Amino acid sequence: MGGTSLAEPGAGSDFRAIATTARKVEGGWLLDGENAWLTNAAFAEITLLYAQTDSAPETKGFAVILIDTNAPGFERLKIH
Repeated sequence: MGGTSLAEPGAGSDFRAIATTARKVEGGWLLDGENAWLTNAAFAEITLLYAQTDSAPETKGFAVILIDTNAPGFERLKIH
């Protein structure tokens, strides 16, 4: 089961306001940020994450990154 993660606290689904970043590093991308309201959050094994990629001129813009929700650093928080 998959999901998608676009919305952020304080930004909603406004692409221009997204604060999550993706920075190109050796071996992949380093993600930094917090998304909320992940579709299928309780069961998704993979999700699409939207992030700003302003770390280098060749990657400036937005990225859609496929995330393994079992990967280190991915955390599911309780719904409030």
